[in-house]
Amino acid sequence: MAVIDTHFISGANRPFLTLGSEEYARPLSIGTNWNQLRIILLCAIRADGTNNIANGGIVLGLCSGLSPYGASNTGHFAGVCFGTIGTPLVTYTYNANSGNPYYSAGYPQFLVRVNGVNTIGVQSSSVNPAYASTNVRFIRSCLYISITKGSPNFTFNFQVSNSGLMATDISYTGLIEIAEALTLNGSGTGLGSSAVAAAVNEAANGYLDTLNIYWPRSGTPLELYGIAVARIS
Repeated sequence: MAVIDTHFISGANRPFLTLGSEEYARPLSIGTNWNQLRIILLCAIRADGTNNIANGGIVLGLCSGLSPYGASNTGHFAGVCFGTIGTPLVTYTYNANSGNPYYSAGYPQFLVRVNGVNTIGVQSSSVNPAYASTNVRFIRSCLYISITKGSPNFTFNFQVSNSGLMATDISYTGLIEIAEALTLNGSGTGLGSSAVAAAVNEAANGYLDTLNIYWPRSGTPLELYGIAVARIS
């Protein structure tokens, strides 16, 4: 069950929403009236001591209506999995990092899911992101994606924090700066992908009009401190 709680971070109590083997889906107020969207998360993963987390994968993107990625028969989803899609999913590896712990989790994948089947999974093999861990200390890190419509291909891109940023808490103000930046480069990020094109057929499979976030692990929930969606065009 999703829970709202707080951690004391950077001098104040910061509220967050937990996702543990759950997902968040919220229709966009602009519906399908967009050409390019940027979706940004301010987040951390709750640590299980110093143990690795098996079968992880932060999935971020858009779904059609309230038929999200984690449903048994997802209608239509397009976005990025921060961790490799497969059976089992990727292991998130704990790194102590001299008192600034984080998880690393292989290479992100761009994917489209139609009727419960991942039809595309293009791996970005040049990027190995870092995800903040609420273990020794509480900090927040960012990950975000850009989706640009095309016909027939949509273009996907992303930015994430790297291990060198795990000593720095990213604020909500930093989140908004990223959302409003002119290009896909903002404060709090150190790694990015090249653009990847993937075929998306909204007319046949459903129009992408709902924000969707999914995390498959219940014992080590994903903590969401902020979400921003920016219509670039």
